[in-house]
Amino acid sequence: MASKRGKARRKRPAREATGGARVTGPWARLGPAALPVAVGLLAVALYANTLGHTYSIDDNLVIYKNRYVKQGLAGLPEIFTTPYTHGISDFNDNGYRPVPVSLYAVEHALFGEKAFVPQHVIHVLLFGLNAALIFLLLRRLLRGRGLSPGEPAGPAATHAALAAALLYVAHPVHTEVVANLKSVDEILVSIFGLCATLLLLLAHADGGRRRHLAAACVTYAVGLLCKETAVTYLVVFPLTLLVFTSLKPRAVARCTLPLAGVALMYLVLRLSVLSRFPTEEYDFLQNTLFGAETWDQRHATAMVVMLRYLKLLVWPDPLAWDYSYNQIPLVRWHDLRCLVSVLLHAGLLAYALIRIRRRDLWAYCVLIYLATISISSNLFIVGPSIMGERALYTPSLAFCLAAGVALVRLCQTRWLDALVGRRRALAGLLLLVLVPLSVKTFHRNRAWKDSLTVSLADIKTSPNSVRVLSTLAAVYLTMARQEEDPKIKRRAWSEVIHLARRMLVIHPAHEEASYNIGLCLTYLGQLDQAEVAFKAHLRRHPKAYKTYNNIGGLHYFRRDYRTALEWFHRFVKQNPRDARAVNNLGVIRLDNLKQPAEAVPYLQRAAALNPTLAEPHLKLGNASLMLNRPLQAVAHYRRAMALAPRRMAGLQQRIRLILGRLKPR
Repeated sequence: MASKRGKARRKRPAREATGGARVTGPWARLGPAALPVAVGLLAVALYANTLGHTYSIDDNLVIYKNRYVKQGLAGLPEIFTTPYTHGISDFNDNGYRPVPVSLYAVEHALFGEKAFVPQHVIHVLLFGLNAALIFLLLRRLLRGRGLSPGEPAGPAATHAALAAALLYVAHPVHTEVVANLKSVDEILVSIFGLCATLLLLLAHADGGRRRHLAAACVTYAVGLLCKETAVTYLVVFPLTLLVFTSLKPRAVARCTLPLAGVALMYLVLRLSVLSRFPTEEYDFLQNTLFGAETWDQRHATAMVVMLRYLKLLVWPDPLAWDYSYNQIPLVRWHDLRCLVSVLLHAGLLAYALIRIRRRDLWAYCVLIYLATISISSNLFIVGPSIMGERALYTPSLAFCLAAGVALVRLCQTRWLDALVGRRRALAGLLLLVLVPLSVKTFHRNRAWKDSLTVSLADIKTSPNSVRVLSTLAAVYLTMARQEEDPKIKRRAWSEVIHLARRMLVIHPAHEEASYNIGLCLTYLGQLDQAEVAFKAHLRRHPKAYKTYNNIGGLHYFRRDYRTALEWFHRFVKQNPRDARAVNNLGVIRLDNLKQPAEAVPYLQRAAALNPTLAEPHLKLGNASLMLNRPLQAVAHYRRAMALAPRRMAGLQQRIRLILGRLKPR
């Protein structure tokens, strides 16, 4: 019996080396599950003020206007066999993310359209789960090795894990991901990536089984189906095993080989799906780097963006949902910000590569950060956006881990320990950092209420972004269409004109901006100025054929019908199959010029182009009466009633009158 107890005592340190060290002090009284649950609840509480939000920015496109999401569960087969945004457009946006889109479809099946509250509740709960998993993983890693190689496990490891998790929860740079429903893909990638890492550690711990490795592969596969950035976990997995276990590099490579196989299968699947659809082309308005003239200009600007990312991690202010053209102008290598960024990142990389052989924790954080941000950095592949705070959602975990460990180490210094004690010092420092971060996060959450609120906030922090200005202008146009109060309508149209002129200062050839000026001047009744604006728009954009229709409408409002016809004819010449435009040519001849014989061919052509339109048949009935063809008029009226029974209900009385006149007396 004594020898068995001795063997059991000798085995215990091996279990502790894999993360089972006991914690002493006040944490021990809370139980093993209390801390992760507490971290998760804090995350939910911090983002509770987003639960009353509606859709903002791309939510309407990705969720509400997505035809596959609207089908609910019936849309799942299409979601898994088409590109990410195929439910909105027929193009390949180089994204394959069926899991988050499936989540939207399931939410639609359960809660219906625009179920803002349940969707935000689910989103915030997922973030809470993500925060709890972060603490669980970090606690396991740090308790298995201490804060440095050879350091015994103890309360400091749990303190560092807790500090890192709380910093991650409170960091304002995550507000875009949590408050914007469209960005649930980032949260899902993190959840499944962290689960796969935990399972991988279990698979190679003492007493681990192969089922853990199989579960890690399945979990990682789901993460890959959430977003392409999960590929970077192929660096996270081996680095984690190398630094936090006793495995040699070759053993680490063998352990992560199955996960690499999963990633390869995903890439083959992704290619097979995306290759069947035409590729959507991006331009410099979405990512300024597409306008770079040379290789060095592109990479120099990308390095400036990398410096801005680091700045946001250290000082998360100001924040903005968009940094596209021309918020971050193109630069070259001689730019001071570029030189600082190159030196800083090169120094970090050199330090990490040298120290990683010693299983250095700081080197681990640096490499994890650089690896997980690599895809979004535009250094290797130019993506659809030049910069986005959502790109920091996973990389910021490495920063928070380094910051948490640094805070604990600072509190372990002799002078601070002697002054107030380690635990009090850590609590004080955490409060000093977490309170302002949480306040910033709370206030930033409120900005994400809807597209109008966040655009009004970010037009101050990202004033040179054409996309922010354009989005705000689109919101005002929608407001003007939906609003009944004429004063609010006029104010909204005036704001659109102001925003459009700001856009033209940044990008003089912006087609939407110059068109919106003419459109809103028309709505405001300033017809002469509107015509000047539309003609200026045509000079910049000769192929903007819809402007012919607008100018024709201006002359129509002035009752200059013949000039209006000239412009409408120009539009129809470029759009010969536009049934409504052809119908307008007939309507003007019939109603305004009183030329029924000339109107009939256009009305007949419009009816043939779009057999579902009721108006051409109504006007053909009127023309037939004017030409003294009552039976033809009755036939056209009946056709119009069949196509639009509610709108044409009054025609029944007209038909009776016509037929009554035809009866012999």
